[in-house]
Amino acid sequence: MRLIEPLVNPATRLGRVRVAIDDQDGLRVGAFAQADIIASQREAVTVPNSAVMTAQGGSFVQMVVDGAVLATEVVPGAVFQGRREILSGLAVGDTVLLRAGAFFQTGDAVKPVAEVSP
Repeated sequence: MRLIEPLVNPATRLGRVRVAIDDQDGLRVGAFAQADIIASQREAVTVPNSAVMTAQGGSFVQMVVDGAVLATEVVPGAVFQGRREILSGLAVGDTVLLRAGAFFQTGDAVKPVAEVSP
């Protein structure tokens, strides 16, 4: 049995979901649990959130094309776990600077190094 309340609190953006589970050893009446509910899932081009710059003219990433920086306008989407979805402006496999900013300008020569995962 599941019950999903039809409204989400507009201030907290939280909703209530009630789920009935089968009896299991160690469970007590009134116990609390926490869960992540995935409302939708899709494949998307993403970049580290730090790679996206937002200015008055829109949002940009600094791509590396033929060893040089190229500021490229993008349409950003959702942010999840430190990554920003890119709805348009980039393709899978494009190389971008990890931390976009004023240190690099279009045309600056760079030698890309792959991001190292922690």
